[in-house]
Amino acid sequence: MSISISSYSNTLGTLFSSLTSSRSSSSGSTDALGISYSDYASIRSGSYYKLLKQYYASDASESSESSTTATSEQIQSSAESLSEVTDKLLATGSSSLFKEVTTTDEDGNTTTGYDTEKISETIQSFVDSYNDLVEKAGSSDSSSITAAAASMVNYTSVNSSLLSQIGITVNSDNTLSFDADTFADADMSTVQSLFQGRGSYGYTVGVQASMINYAAAAEESKTYSSSGTYSYNYVTGTTYSTSV
Repeated sequence: MSISISSYSNTLGTLFSSLTSSRSSSSGSTDALGISYSDYASIRSGSYYKLLKQYYASDASESSESSTTATSEQIQSSAESLSEVTDKLLATGSSSLFKEVTTTDEDGNTTTGYDTEKISETIQSFVDSYNDLVEKAGSSDSSSITAAAASMVNYTSVNSSLLSQIGITVNSDNTLSFDADTFADADMSTVQSLFQGRGSYGYTVGVQASMINYAAAAEESKTYSSSGTYSYNYVTGTTYSTSV
């Protein structure tokens, strides 16, 4: 059953006539409570609803386009990728990238040396993974993640001079660039000092990537307990408190 504006006006006027008399306003006739009949008509016809729907749809679209915050899962994945690359560079023994190999060309000439092409490709992967993690961790709104990422970035900055000698440049936005031609002419002992052994640059970056991974995992597992406190399920191993 529909209700007309006139019947609505009469009904309100009757109900609140004892409070005060109807008065007029700049927006049209109103009842004793200040309700505008013309506003009511706009609401009832759907005009306000359509405008609000259009406004918030546009606002949500803009927010979606401007939001680039990485999820904890994405940050964990990037950190794990960087850790895997550093592990390859740190490997020793038969798995070492810095193990000299002997090759024979088509004329039967043999040479012994490092597989510089394979090492170069691995360092390029290191740079790509590093940049991906810097970008994702930098977009996080978690102070623990950004602090761990800042530590990694600062350590890289400290080693920028040595890194430049093997073709790795630290950019103004904290990302890295790799020049394979510069690497080809680099002293391999410098490359090894940066990426081989406990305490090396590569080792430390791998440790810091693990710290970012841990911070992201802890952030992902945050939840509220039944008492209203904020807890880390990553540490406690529980999803929520069942106590009353």
